Amino acid sequence: EARQIGHGEESSAQSAERLKSAMASSKEKMDERMAARHSALKEKWANSRSDAAEAGSVSEASNEFWQHFQSEKGSIEQALESAERLTRERSQGETAAALESLLLRAMDLQEMIAQHTHELPKYDVKRALNEAEETQACIQRAKGKLVPRKKFAFGKKKAASAGTVGEGGSRSAAGCPPAISQETPPAVPPSTPGSIGLAVAEASHSFIGKTSETLVVRPGELQGTSGTDYFLKDLKSCVVVLLDTLSALKIENIRDCKVYTGPIAGSTFARNVHSSSLFLNLRQLRIHDSTDTRWFVRAASGPIIEDCQGMHFASYPLSYPELAGLTESAGLTGSPESAWRDVKDFKWHRTQASPNWDTLLEADWAEPIAPQAKGLVLNSLCPPEVEAELSPEAAGANPPMVSEEDEDEDEL
Repeated sequence: EARQIGHGEESSAQSAERLKSAMASSKEKMDERMAARHSALKEKWANSRSDAAEAGSVSEASNEFWQHFQSEKGSIEQALESAERLTRERSQGETAAALESLLLRAMDLQEMIAQHTHELPKYDVKRALNEAEETQACIQRAKGKLVPRKKFAFGKKKAASAGTVGEGGSRSAAGCPPAISQETPPAVPPSTPGSIGLAVAEASHSFIGKTSETLVVRPGELQGTSGTDYFLKDLKSCVVVLLDTLSALKIENIRDCKVYTGPIAGSTFARNVHSSSLFLNLRQLRIHDSTDTRWFVRAASGPIIEDCQGMHFASYPLSYPELAGLTESAGLTGSPESAWRDVKDFKWHRTQASPNWDTLLEADWAEPIAPQAKGLVLNSLCPPEVEAELSPEAAGANPPMVSEEDEDEDEL
C-alpha cells in the first residue's frame, strides 16, 4: 500500500512537470506569434506611411505639371484667338508664319508630357496627350480657314531629268512604258473621298493614294507657297524624297515605303506605318499603331511610340548639298546627336525595357539608298561600292516619278 501511494505521488509530480513544460512551450509559441504579428503590423504601418508619402509626391508632381501645362496651353489658345482677329491686318504670309509658330509651341506640349511620363499617373498622361492633340488640331483648322491652299491651274510642266510626264501625271523615261499598268490593283485600302478632302484641307501639300511611284520635292520647291507642311497617306511601295524644309509632316497608312526627308522644323506624327524605312531630320517624332519599321532619326527630343511593335531606331545618315544650310535655317543645328536613342513607349509602364523597340546594329545604319532616289540623297555611312551595286542602272529601275507640281494637277 505504501509503494502504491509513493508511485501515485511520483506520477502526479511527473504529470505536473509535463503540464508545466507544455504551458511554457505554448507561451513561448504564443510570444513568437505575437512578435511576428507585431513585426508585420510595424512593416505594414511603415509601408502605409511610405505609400502615403509617395502618393503625396506623385500628387505634388502632377499638380506642378498641370499648372505649367495649362499655363502654356492657355497662352497658345490666346495667341490663336489673336491671330484670327488680326487676319485682316496681316498678309497671308504673316498669318501663315504666326500659325506655324503656334503649331511648334503646341508640339512642344507633347515634349513636356514626355519629360514627365514617369512621374504622372497613366490617366494624367492620356488626358494631357488628348489636350495637346486637340490644341494642334485647332491650329490646323484655323490654318485651313485663314491660309487656304493656293489654287493651281494646268500649265506647261517642268522638264525633269528622270523622264517625261506621261498621261495621268506619271513620269517615265522616254520610250519606256510606266512601271505600273492600269490593271495594277490598289496597294492599300483607299480612303473615302470625304476623308481625303479633309486631310488635304488640313495640309498645305500632300501625296495620297500612290502605288510604286517615286514622289519628289526638291530643295526650294515649296518656297512661296501658302505653307510647308506635308501629308503622306495611303502609299504602297513608294519612294518619297522631301528635300525642302517642312514645318510639319503627317504620315498615315503607308507600307513597304522608303521616305527620305530634309529638315522638318516641327514634328512628325506617324500612324499605321508598316515594313518601311524612314530617314527624318526633325524636332519631334511620335509614332502610333506601327510595325516592323526602321527609323533613322535626328531629333531635338526622344521619339515617342504608342501601340507599336518592331520599331528599330538609328542615327540619321543622309547627305545632300543643301542639307546643312536648310537644317540651320530650320533651327535644328542644336539637336543632340543621341536623342534618337531616348525612345519613350507610352504604353509600357514596367521598369523593364520595352520590348517594342530597339536600336539597330551600327552595321545596319548603312542601309543603301533606294535606286529611285540615287542622285538626290546619299547615305554617308553606306560604302560607295555597295551604292554602286544598287544604282538605278544596275537595278534596272525606272519607276514613274511624280513631283509636287504633278501632284497638284492630279488633284484637279
